[in-house]
Amino acid sequence: MTNWIKAANPLASITGPDEARTAARMSAVALGLSAAWGAVGFVWMMTNLERIQAAMTAAVAVQTEGQPAEAVAMANSIIANGAQTGLIFAGIIVVVQLGLGWFQWTRPNRYIPIVFLLLSAYALLTDVFGIVTAGGLADATAMNPVWRTVVGLAVVAICTILHLAGLRGAMKLYPTA
Repeated sequence: MTNWIKAANPLASITGPDEARTAARMSAVALGLSAAWGAVGFVWMMTNLERIQAAMTAAVAVQTEGQPAEAVAMANSIIANGAQTGLIFAGIIVVVQLGLGWFQWTRPNRYIPIVFLLLSAYALLTDVFGIVTAGGLADATAMNPVWRTVVGLAVVAICTILHLAGLRGAMKLYPTA
């Protein structure tokens, strides 16, 4: 257990190939954690699909108020199946994260940690920026429950740290690749 804790620490020194491999696998752990959180979101979306679609339709109605009939019809046709499309994409993302996590676990490399470190850092920054600019957590969670926002921020922060540790391990494992 101590090896895993050390491997998850992006500031810990890496002294050998076994420690480097374990650290590189932290990116796979982050992808698994992210996929698990995505599965929770997928289930939440499935149970609230009609509510999400109604909120999307209401938002389009507000945004197209005063627009020509053609623009309103086009916006409504785009958003007609928006919740179902979002659900499909959420499921695809979970499957892709699981597949890439398995690949990173079996064949650690530096490309997966780089990509997902950038994506998770971007997600963390945009989520925090969204809360700050929305006027606080209560306003930022109008569509999602507060628990989803708070836990999501924690998961993204943990994944960012784990991807950083994974990148350090992969760079040590393959210094010239």
